[in-house]
Amino acid sequence: MYSNRRKTLTFLASFLIASSMVVPAYAEGTISVQGAGTDPNARLPKLKKSQWPTDPVTESSVQTDPQPAAIAAYEPPSNAEKTTTLATDRIIVKYKSNTLKSSALSNTIAPQVEEVKELSALNSKILHVKQNSNLLHVIDELSKDPNVLYAEPDFKLTIPQTVKEPISSNTQSKVTLQHDTIDSSQTLLPNDPFFSDQWYLHNTGQIYNIGASQYISTPGIDIQALKAWEITQGSEDVTVAVMSSGMEITNSDIASNIWKNSDEDPYNDKDDDENGYINDMNGWDFAHNDNTLYDPSDGFNDYRGTYYGKAIAAAINNRVGIAGVAPNIKLMPLKIFSPDRGYLSDAIEAINYAEAKGVKIAYLGWTLSEYSQALYEVISNSKMLFVTFAGPGDARNFNADLSPLYPKAYLTDNVLSVNSVDSNGQLGDSSSVGKTYVDVAAPGYLISLTGIDAPMGYAAEIHKYAGADNAEYKAIFNGIGFEVVPTEEGFDPKQRQVMFDRAMKFLDDFEANKDVKVLLVQDNMFDPFFHNPDDGPIEVPPLDPALDPTLAIYKDLLHNAGYSESNIDVYTTVELEDGPDLSTLQSHDIVVWFTGTLFASTLTLITDNDQANLTAYLNGGGHLMISGEDSIDGISSTPFVTDTLHLKILESGTVSGEVVGQPDTIYGNDAYLLYYFNEFVPNIVSTDSSITKINLTPPNTRIFQGGEDYAAVIAAGTAALVASEFPSMDAASIRHRIINSGTPLLSLAKANASGKMVNAFRALTSKDIPGTPLNDSTVTKKLSAGTSESDDVYAIELGAGESITATLTADAVTDFDLYLYDSTATTITSKYGIIAISENDSSAESITYTAKASGTYYINVSAYQGAGSYTLNLHSNNQAGMFQDTHSALAYSGNWSTISAKNGTFRQIDNVGSVEFGFRGNQIEWIGTKNPEQGIADVYIDGIKVASPSLYSKSTLYEQSLFKQSFANGHHMIKVVWTGKSDPSVKKAAHTYINVDAFKAATLMRSNDPTAIFNGLWGSSFNEYFSRGVQRFTETKDNSVMYTFSGSAVTLLANTGQNRGKANIYIDERLISTVDLYSPIAANQVPVFTTALTKGKHTLKVVHTGEKNNKSTGTLITIDALHFVE
Repeated sequence: MYSNRRKTLTFLASFLIASSMVVPAYAEGTISVQGAGTDPNARLPKLKKSQWPTDPVTESSVQTDPQPAAIAAYEPPSNAEKTTTLATDRIIVKYKSNTLKSSALSNTIAPQVEEVKELSALNSKILHVKQNSNLLHVIDELSKDPNVLYAEPDFKLTIPQTVKEPISSNTQSKVTLQHDTIDSSQTLLPNDPFFSDQWYLHNTGQIYNIGASQYISTPGIDIQALKAWEITQGSEDVTVAVMSSGMEITNSDIASNIWKNSDEDPYNDKDDDENGYINDMNGWDFAHNDNTLYDPSDGFNDYRGTYYGKAIAAAINNRVGIAGVAPNIKLMPLKIFSPDRGYLSDAIEAINYAEAKGVKIAYLGWTLSEYSQALYEVISNSKMLFVTFAGPGDARNFNADLSPLYPKAYLTDNVLSVNSVDSNGQLGDSSSVGKTYVDVAAPGYLISLTGIDAPMGYAAEIHKYAGADNAEYKAIFNGIGFEVVPTEEGFDPKQRQVMFDRAMKFLDDFEANKDVKVLLVQDNMFDPFFHNPDDGPIEVPPLDPALDPTLAIYKDLLHNAGYSESNIDVYTTVELEDGPDLSTLQSHDIVVWFTGTLFASTLTLITDNDQANLTAYLNGGGHLMISGEDSIDGISSTPFVTDTLHLKILESGTVSGEVVGQPDTIYGNDAYLLYYFNEFVPNIVSTDSSITKINLTPPNTRIFQGGEDYAAVIAAGTAALVASEFPSMDAASIRHRIINSGTPLLSLAKANASGKMVNAFRALTSKDIPGTPLNDSTVTKKLSAGTSESDDVYAIELGAGESITATLTADAVTDFDLYLYDSTATTITSKYGIIAISENDSSAESITYTAKASGTYYINVSAYQGAGSYTLNLHSNNQAGMFQDTHSALAYSGNWSTISAKNGTFRQIDNVGSVEFGFRGNQIEWIGTKNPEQGIADVYIDGIKVASPSLYSKSTLYEQSLFKQSFANGHHMIKVVWTGKSDPSVKKAAHTYINVDAFKAATLMRSNDPTAIFNGLWGSSFNEYFSRGVQRFTETKDNSVMYTFSGSAVTLLANTGQNRGKANIYIDERLISTVDLYSPIAANQVPVFTTALTKGKHTLKVVHTGEKNNKSTGTLITIDALHFVE
C-alpha cells in the first residue's frame, strides 16, 4: 500500500527543543509586594507615614514603566497599494445612510458582483466578486458612488501558527523571583490532575522531560494564580467571548462554564431573542452560519478554540484535566474560522453579537495586517476589552512597531496586545517586540492542556440501522493494520488475535448455525515489508500473491477466529485496478479488505468503482472490515468515507507505543502495546457518533501548546478575573490595570511598552500599588486600622500641568490619612515616591496637586486609628470645556511668545518646543491660527503621533480647528510638537511657527450609542461633519430615543437645517423643554439644549412632536451627540 511521507506530523506532537542554558534577568532590586497587613514599618505603630524613616532606595532599585517611543504616524494604504492576498473575493461596502442600502449598483459593477449578506450593525453589505473580475477595480468603482461612504476588501484574517520552540534553559537557574506572600506549603493546591504542569499558574521550578531533553523552570515566573484565587476565581456574571475556531462545548473541563443564552428557547427553532440567529443557545458559528460550535468535519480546526477555552476557564477542583486562569467565569464560543475561511465580516458580526449580549472581554484569535475602516468602527465603538497577540506567531523577533497589526494598531484604549515569555521569563524566538504596539507579556510556552473529549483515534466501528435508503449494516475500520500489531518477545503474543477476534465478533452477528462466508481482499500488491526510501513509485516485480506474508497473517487470524479454509475466498487486486465487483461482494457475508503497509506516493487503493460497490454492499446489509494504514487516505473526502463510514481524517499522526480502547466499544478500556515508531496512521474522528464510534485512541495524557496566542489567552483570563472583582471597571481601566500591575522583568525592558509580565494577583489587589483606577469618581468603602483592611490604593492618570483635588471624609471615631504617590513608587509600605500628604488628627483630609510630569499616580487612603466607612472624592479640573492658551493646565516646553489677536491672545514658537494638555473625556480639538508664517506640527495622543497638520495659509485665519479626534472615554494627553518643517506648497519659507489658541475637551455620547433605546423607525446617516461621524434621524411623530448617562450637566447636539421639526426633551422622564431644530442655513453639532444636573445617573429622552415652525419645509429631527460633564 501507499503513503505520503511528506505529510505533516502535527497532532499531539511535543515541541522539538534545543538545549541552551540561559540565566533569566530581572529588574535589579525589584521590590516584592508584601501584601495587605504586612507593613514592614509595623514596628512603628504610633508613627504616621510622614514620620517613617527614609528608605535607603537607590535609583537602580526601582523600575519605572518605560515610556513608549513615538513612531511615525501610520497612514492607511490606498487601494492601489493594498495587497490582495488576504482580500480574496469579497467586499465590504458601507452606505452614507441606512436608507440607501438598496442603492442600485452601476451598470459597470452589477455584472461583476453578487450580494452575500448584510452587516446591519454597520449599515453595510458584503458583495462577492465574481470570477475573472478585478476586486480593486470594483472597489474603486464603488467609491465613486455618491451614496457610498467607503468600500474595502473583506479580508481573510490571519490565525497564529503553532510554535514548536523550546523554553530558554535546561539547567536550573540560580535566580528566583519571590512570590507575593505565597507559602505553597500552606496553600491547598487544586486537585486537577495536570495542575502541577501549569507553571504559568504556579511555577515551582517544574522539570519537563520532553523527548531526550530536560527543561527546568525558574520558580516565581508565573501570574501568581494561587494568591489571585484567594481574592476571586471569577464571576458567573463575566463572560469571555472566544473569537477563533469552534469549541467543544460538551468537554468535561469546560462544559459547566459555557455561556447560555437565557433569551432563547432551544426547542422551538425560532429566533426568540430576535437577534437574527436561530437557537443560538451557546454562541454562534459565523463560518457555517449555524449553531454547531464544534464540527468534527472541520478536522483539527476546532481543537484550537477548545484549547483556548480551557486555558481561560477550565473548571477547578473537578479532578479533570487542568485549571483555567478564571475557572468560574463563562465562555462564549464565537466561531469565525473553518479550515478554508475566516473573513473579516464574520469577525465583525461576532463582535456585534458579543456586544449585544453584554460581554466585557473578547479574546481575538486572529490579527489583520491591512487597515480596515469597518473593523476600526466596531472596535472603537465597543465597550469590550479586546485581548490579542502582538505578532503573527511564526516570525522570529517580529517587530510590531515596524509592521503594525490590527486591531492593536488602531491605538484605541480597549485593545490589549500581548507578547510571550517562557517559564524562565525569557522571550522566545517567535515572540514579538514593540514599545508602541505591544503592551505587556504573559506566559506563552509549554502551556499544559488536555485534548478533546470526542474521541480521536486510529480505528472505528460503524453500525447503521435500517433506514429509508439502506438496510442495517456494520463495518470496522482499522487504520493501524492488524499485520503491524506486534506479537514477538516483549509484547503480548495474543494481542493481535484478541483485537481481530473482537472486530470479527462485532461483524459476525449472524445466527449461530449460519455458515458464514468471508471474502478476503488482498489489495497490498507488493511485499509489505519493503519500504522505498525515496518515497517514490515502487519499481520491483510483484511477488506471487500466494507468497504474500500479509495474506498469510490475515488467513491465520481468520482460521484462529473459527473460520474454516473452505469458507474463506481470496480476491487479489491488480495494481491500482478495481477490486471485486458488487455481485462478488454480495455473495459473501463478511468482506475483509486489507491494504498492507507500503510507503509510496499517495495513490487511490480503493478505486471509485470499489467505493460505489462497497457503498451498495453496505446499504444492502453487508458487513465490511477495512484494515491498513493508508487504506482511505487518498479517498478521505469522498462520500464513501464521509457519508457511508461517517469518518473524517484529520491528518496522519504518530502511534506513541500504546493505544487504548474507548468505553462502550468492542475494545472497552483495554490497552494494547504497539511499536514506538512514526507510522503514518490516520487520525480519525466520527462525524456522527450515533453511527460511528472511535474505538482505539492514544492514551489521554497532557499536551503542550505554545505561542503568543496562548500568552494572550492567559491575559484574557486575567482580564476576566479583574472584571469579576471590579464589575464597574470599563475596558480601558481593566487594560491599564493589567499593564500597571505586571511583574517587571529586564528581559522585557525593550520588548514591550510596560517592561512587565502579567501578574493576576497584583491586578486584583486594591491594598497596594497598582491600586484601583479612579477617574473623577466618588467611592465609599471601609477600613480598619491595624488589620489587613487598613489601606486602599487608587490609580489615576495625570498629564503634565493637570490638577486634581482629592478630599476624604470618614466616620467621627476614625483617623484616616491621605497620601499621593508618583509613578516611581512600587509599594505603599514605603514612603518612597510620596509627593503629597494630608495627616490631620481626624479623617477630614484634602490634597490638591498639579502634576509636574505625565504618568500614573497613586492615592493611598490609610487607616491610622479606628475602623469605619470613608468617602473619597476625586475631581479633575481638566474636564469638558475650552482651555485657553493662558490656562495653567497647558504645560509649555521651549521659548513660546504671546501674540495678541482680535479676540484675545495665542502663543507661538519657531524653535524646539512643545505644549501638553492632559484631560478627561473622549474628544479633543486644537484651536489655533493659520497664516503665511506657520509651518507643520506633530500631534501626539497618549504618546503616539497621530497627525502632522499644516498651519499654513496665504491669509490670516483666527480660531481655526487645526486638529480634532475622538477616542474612548477616559484620561488622555495631547501633545503638539514643533517640527521646523514648512508646508510643501511654500517654496521659500521664512518661518515655521506653530501656535496654540486653545484646547477644547469634551465628553460625548454618540447618537447611535449601543445603550440607547430607540422607539420607532430611526435612520442613520454618516458624514465627517457629524460628531463621531454619524447622526440618527426620524420624521415620525412620537418616535423617541432615550440615553442613559452619568454626570452633572448635559448638552444635546443636533444638526439643524431648513427642513427640521420640533422635539420634546425629557430629563429623568420629566418634560423640560421643547426645542426647534429649524435653521435657515444648515449647521452641524449645534447645542440645542443644555441643563445642569445633580451629579449622578440620569436619562435624557428626545420625542418627536410632529410639529414644525412656519418657515420649515419638513419635520425631520436629528441627533448628533450628547455632551455631558461627569
